[in-house]
Amino acid sequence: MSEPDELLSDLLAWGHGLKGFKREHASEALHGGSLFLMGVEDKYGRMIQGIGTQNKQAGHAFILDMAMLFWLDDCFDEQILEQHELDAIGEVLSGKSPASTVEAERYLALLDLLAAQAGSDADFALVRESGTAYYRALQAEAHLSSGKREMSYAEYLDNGIDSIAFMRVLASLSALWGLDISVRRECPHFLRFLRHLCLVGRLQNDLHSLNKDRREACAANAVLVVERFLPGAPALAFVEEELRGYERLLDKDMEDLAPDDPFRRLAEIFRRMRELYYSTSRERYQTATACCNRTAWL
Repeated sequence: MSEPDELLSDLLAWGHGLKGFKREHASEALHGGSLFLMGVEDKYGRMIQGIGTQNKQAGHAFILDMAMLFWLDDCFDEQILEQHELDAIGEVLSGKSPASTVEAERYLALLDLLAAQAGSDADFALVRESGTAYYRALQAEAHLSSGKREMSYAEYLDNGIDSIAFMRVLASLSALWGLDISVRRECPHFLRFLRHLCLVGRLQNDLHSLNKDRREACAANAVLVVERFLPGAPALAFVEEELRGYERLLDKDMEDLAPDDPFRRLAEIFRRMRELYYSTSRERYQTATACCNRTAWL
């Protein structure tokens, strides 16, 4: 059995017994996570260097983390878990209480695995912080779709910075590969880069999944939020122009980073992965579900 097949088997074994864990969560984590590790060619054929595959334990932990992010996204979107089961995961992520369900126990085991391999306590603290923010952002989007909460466009974008999960992914990579993101975040220019990267990802995701979200009555989409105030085609045009503006801001942010800066490379990989992912209209955007089944970070 090849190493990717072995890892896929390990991921499926980890997910066994978790409500709603699918082969898709494992296979897409393996595919996307491998690009962060090994790199990917840009549209001009230039190789964007990945973070490295020399540490297999770190690589496996990272891809497992990605699989659990996909699964948690679908737990909200497809209403897989009861409310008390979701609450149990949130409490584990925030460190408020011990695990009280199988799903919370599995997430606690994942956090323990990441903590054991983290290069610094500060970076692991950001893993926990960004993971909690991701959970709360998904919860807020679920409340928006169910009518339990209203959001202005500004509030939706602010929440979307966390719901796209880019910060959680970068925190995990930094903790496992010693990139010191907790230190880098002290720089205002770097924080701006992170914000623009997340906003670009959120708006790209929303534009790609718009028809699906509209069909499934999922209100957690930038265009649908704007349509409350600007109906029809102008709402779509507005969000498309917003995306172009944030892309220009992100381009400038990336130009200010050194060419070999690992976070610049990771941002380039993020952008290339989305180009490849969206161009093929993969299954996560085609299969109808109970609510807005959207990829969290691709």
